Amino acid sequence: MPTLIVPSAPPGGTGPTLATYRRRLADELGFWLQTATTATPSGGDPSRVVLADELRDDEVGYDLVGGLWLYVAWGGLAGTQRRIVRQADVGYQGALGAVVVSRPFSSPLAAGATIEITAPLPVKRHLQVKGLNDLVNEALARIWVEARLPIAGNGTASYDLAAYPWLTSVEQVRGIYDTRWAAPGQAAELSPWGYRLVTNGATRTLVTEDSYTAADTFEMAVLVRADRLVYDGAAWSYLTTPGLIDDADQAAAPEAWVLAFGMVKALQYLTRLTLLDRALDQKTKQAMLADLLDRRRTWAAAAKQIKLESFPKPLAERTRPLVSGTSGPVWT
Repeated sequence: MPTLIVPSAPPGGTGPTLATYRRRLADELGFWLQTATTATPSGGDPSRVVLADELRDDEVGYDLVGGLWLYVAWGGLAGTQRRIVRQADVGYQGALGAVVVSRPFSSPLAAGATIEITAPLPVKRHLQVKGLNDLVNEALARIWVEARLPIAGNGTASYDLAAYPWLTSVEQVRGIYDTRWAAPGQAAELSPWGYRLVTNGATRTLVTEDSYTAADTFEMAVLVRADRLVYDGAAWSYLTTPGLIDDADQAAAPEAWVLAFGMVKALQYLTRLTLLDRALDQKTKQAMLADLLDRRRTWAAAAKQIKLESFPKPLAERTRPLVSGTSGPVWT
């Protein structure tokens, strides 16, 4: 299970990045290559040519990468994406270590840029074709992780949760942690006192069974979707608009979890694209669909096992503290 994260004291960014997640997904899904450009193109139309020694192959016309997607991960054109021309001897020119893209970059791609080549899906969405980044975020949106919200005491038992609009149910709360009964220097421990969430329209309030003074700080352990808890290189934060955007953005979900859930979504999507592909003959299409179905079932089983065995869950009723102030004991 991921380490609990306190946003006010981030652990220096210890989660996998968006780039890490998508590379695992791309490598399992089909084809992924990362390399660096070795020279700035000159002559002809240099803004459509990418030079990289790792692509060199003296068997000119041997089409390794025609039709694949090229994404600039680092360099002057970082974040830019193009498709490599499919036509043999045009899209890939092995003797030169060159590929030609389907439309020009805004300027020639300089030496030293980091590029990724992927298939069958691009890194970013292209027209109606989903990208690997989209699928990573779809996977993260289906994964629960545990984190802690640091809360400063105010002398009362009531705390506004307006900063966490995604916290909508008491089932997302795993308990209150404080240091009242801990020895000096020890970490916060699960409090025996009760708690509840009070909802009034769009307003949500945490009500604790006992009050905390202004000198106290306690933590509320919560379950949060992994696409909302993000480290952007400076601090962990809870996003109102979820999702990793930049390649260096980090999340708290293990790579294996995102790979399993991402593969399920990717194979569902590729099944749809295959059904819509008019260039395939019926026999080939049926074989591809059967293969996609087999792979999806395998990954769906893996995702189900992760969900059942590894996801953090609400505390079992017998271990959860009582809420007072009712006609009788009521479990939170």
